[in-house]
Amino acid sequence: MVLTTSMVELLCNHIEENISSLFVCFGCLEGYENQLGHECMTYSNGQRISEYGDLAILNMDWDKLVADFVNRNIQMVNYMNEMFLNKLNMNVLIENAKQMYVARDSLLLL
Repeated sequence: MVLTTSMVELLCNHIEENISSLFVCFGCLEGYENQLGHECMTYSNGQRISEYGDLAILNMDWDKLVADFVNRNIQMVNYMNEMFLNKLNMNVLIENAKQMYVARDSLLLL
């Protein structure tokens, strides 16, 4: 459970980084004065994940994700076994990471 939570958090961080690198704000490109014309100011994380989420996952640096996971959980590496890895359902982990990314937007409003 601890390891899957750690993986979801890391996936969320990597998705956020990839969306940030892929996101193009036309208001910034065109130099709009009004902030309401900027997608970078008006798009919620839910909108960003729906438009850029799949592309962010496809562009994920999986080697870096694995390295970050091992570094973050180095104290538990000796306890990881093949059964743990075989039971990981990446579809569920990615969906949970997407939900966490959207939820972060709500936390910023508090």
